[in-house]
Amino acid sequence: MLELDLFRRRLYAPNDDIGRPLHCPYGVGLDALDADESRPGVMACHRCLHPVRDTRAMEAAALVRVIREEPDTCLAVDTDHPAITIRFSGYVAG
Repeated sequence: MLELDLFRRRLYAPNDDIGRPLHCPYGVGLDALDADESRPGVMACHRCLHPVRDTRAMEAAALVRVIREEPDTCLAVDTDHPAITIRFSGYVAG
């Protein structure tokens, strides 16, 4: 199970004490991203032209792999993802 800390804005994989920072320096939200028809599961950011991985359809293992192996990949994280638990810097909701 992954944990999303909304206060610290970090996504933690199992046994991960550091976490993956979730921050867009341009403040781009999901509504500003377009699906990349040539690459399923990837969205296009028109602000920085960097691909954004859509985590909504990702399996938990694939999401953990991306967090650990692709640290510079932009992620669009869905808080309703079944493999993500929400926490607020220590307090675990749910």
